[in-house]
Amino acid sequence: MTDVGRITKQLAALLRPLGVYRLEPGTLVWCELNSYAAGIALVAGALEETERELCIKTAQSYGLEMWEAAVFGSAFPDLPAENRRRMLMAALSVQPDGWSLGALERALEGVGITASIREHPADERLSVAVESYHGRAADYSAMLEKLQRFLPAHLEFSLEMGEFSWEDFDEREYSWDQWDQLDLDWERWETGGH
Repeated sequence: MTDVGRITKQLAALLRPLGVYRLEPGTLVWCELNSYAAGIALVAGALEETERELCIKTAQSYGLEMWEAAVFGSAFPDLPAENRRRMLMAALSVQPDGWSLGALERALEGVGITASIREHPADERLSVAVESYHGRAADYSAMLEKLQRFLPAHLEFSLEMGEFSWEDFDEREYSWDQWDQLDLDWERWETGGH
C-alpha cells in the first residue's frame, strides 16, 4: 500500500465515527480524502526528516551541523556522525556544579578530547593524558584553548599527548639526516607530526 493509500485509510478512520459520510472507495468523499492524502504524503517525508534531525541521537546531517554550530560555534562534517553525537551529548551534559574528575573528563569529551585527568593536590595542578582528539591534531593551540575553557582556572595543568619511544624511532628506520629533513618543531612533534 502506498503512503497515499495508507493516509487515505487513516483519514477515513478518523471520520467514520461521525457516521455522516460515505467512506467507501470510489465515493466523492473518498476521492477528496485521497487528494488530501496526496498532499500530506508530499510533506510527510520532510516532516519525518525534520523530526529526525531535531534530536541529537537520530540526527544525520544538517541537524548535527545546526547543533554543533549552536554548541561549538562551528560544525565538524569530516568526523563520523557517532563521534559528533557523543561530543554534543557530552558538551550538553555539563552541569554548573560538575567539577569532579569524571565530570571534567565528560566535559572535555564534549569538545572532542578523550582524556584521563590525574590530580596532584600538593602541587595544585592536574595532568591531562590525551587519549584521542577529534580535531586536527596539529592544532595544538586550539586544543589548549579548549582545555583552558573547562579546567579549573586556579589549577595549573600539564598536557600529555602520548609517548614516542626509542622503539618507535627504530621502527621508522630513519637516519638522523632524514629526521632533520622533517623539520619538526616541538609542538608538531608532540601532536603526531613524526
